[in-house]
Amino acid sequence: MITLARRILTSCILTICLLSCLLLCSSLSFAEQSALKTTKNEVIDPHENFDFTLFETLPILDEGRLKPMKSFAILKLKTISSRESLPDKSADLWLAELFFTPRKAADTKSFNIDNKTLKAQLLLPEDQKLFSIKELQPGLLRLENEIDKVLEKQDKQRSNDEKALLDLYKRAGLFMSLSQSVSMLAHIDTSTENPDAVNGWQNLQKAYQSGDHTLWQNTLVQMHANIAQAPQTNMLRFEIENIYRTIKPYAWIITFYALGILLCLLRKPLPALAITALAIGFHGLAIIARIYILGRPPVGTLYESALFVSLITAILGWLLSAKNKNTTNLLAGNLGAIALLAFAPFITPDKDNLEVLVAVLNTDFWLGTHVICITIGYGVCILASLLAHIALAQRGFGGSDKAFKAAHKNIYRISITALLFTAVGTILGGIWADQSWGRFWGWDPKENGALLIVLWLIWILHGRVSQHIKPILFMALTAALSIIVALAWLGVNLLSVGLHSYGFTSGMAAGLAAFCTAEIITISALTFKAMNKQKALS
Repeated sequence: MITLARRILTSCILTICLLSCLLLCSSLSFAEQSALKTTKNEVIDPHENFDFTLFETLPILDEGRLKPMKSFAILKLKTISSRESLPDKSADLWLAELFFTPRKAADTKSFNIDNKTLKAQLLLPEDQKLFSIKELQPGLLRLENEIDKVLEKQDKQRSNDEKALLDLYKRAGLFMSLSQSVSMLAHIDTSTENPDAVNGWQNLQKAYQSGDHTLWQNTLVQMHANIAQAPQTNMLRFEIENIYRTIKPYAWIITFYALGILLCLLRKPLPALAITALAIGFHGLAIIARIYILGRPPVGTLYESALFVSLITAILGWLLSAKNKNTTNLLAGNLGAIALLAFAPFITPDKDNLEVLVAVLNTDFWLGTHVICITIGYGVCILASLLAHIALAQRGFGGSDKAFKAAHKNIYRISITALLFTAVGTILGGIWADQSWGRFWGWDPKENGALLIVLWLIWILHGRVSQHIKPILFMALTAALSIIVALAWLGVNLLSVGLHSYGFTSGMAAGLAAFCTAEIITISALTFKAMNKQKALS
């Protein structure tokens, strides 16, 4: 008991030290950036002294839902400049400048351009990355006829340079519409609109243009008092969304999972369990925050499913390791979580805008049953696949018979769990389809994908029980679950047909093909090595 207590205490101390180091590094980095900013900008924008706290939580309707102004500013700036802040100003200061002093904003370098051909077309310096709308306007006006020709083409017919030109044209349009949004309020008849809201924005513009701190703050206080009387607004939700945007939780979560992997490799089970528990806790809180912000279950988009499946993989790996005192399960769970979290941004490369769901998906009951059940199945399948990879590698490079048999038994049980969740999830999906579309099953690509996982698991589990599939082959086929899940989860999105077309994405074919090819080569090599080792021992 004393030894166990010492180990637990050591684990806690190590975890606290790691956290302290991370926070210290973060603080030092922030201090260095602040010092650099002060050095670079001898003339400080007077509006940087404005208190933007209340401005950041003003609600704004965007893409079908109310968002806090700070979140809106970050999303729009990221769309225009591919970054969440500019070298000399934050997103909310950039947006305020764009709203209230659009002529000044025209000189701010807000547009990121990487395409060299596009820079040449617009007669821009090749070594410069950020440009102002004033620098872009002459070139865009000169290329109007070229833009019209690009618009007449289908997306598949456009070259990369043409896509870059069209993207810049759209970003410039967004910039101009934002710059005109508040100035238009001066021409609105307050007798036909909400006079408090119109007057509030007009006063904010007056305060910003004149540099009147008192008018700025008093106006925001009054606007918030008016907003608080509206039943549909939830200021706490806005504040949580702003915090979510600011701290970027998944960067921290990935770091903690990586530390867990390092401790597993160093054979430190208790510290590894402690740091992974911390990662899982933060991971869970981040998903709960998304649930509260959006007011719906955690899985509604491909991006959200990657976040949720990674959590399931990590939790299951942690539970199995805590029970069996074996870091292999924890290692696999953390690897799966990191891989999925690293992959998630590629599903929404532009921005995670906490989007509103399409109408067919906007039902809390089925999102909370079918979708969660099937994605839990994905997570269990991924863990089983990773454990099978590890078992084949250990067997091929000198692992003991006892360890291989234990891994075989463990993976068999996990595979049964995966079959349970994917089968129940598929049936629930059929019931949902019957209620929404009037038919239980229609051989839709998404339905076929779910069925493919179920049939694959039934085949390898039945083959193991009947002894037609030997242990090493069973491990290889279980390892191939990663390919089956990838095809069922993401591959069907490339077909662009069926009633599930709302979930389709583009630009994923090359990556998916590369992943499947790499997995086939890796699994084949590991299986060949394991079989040769088995023959040598027998």
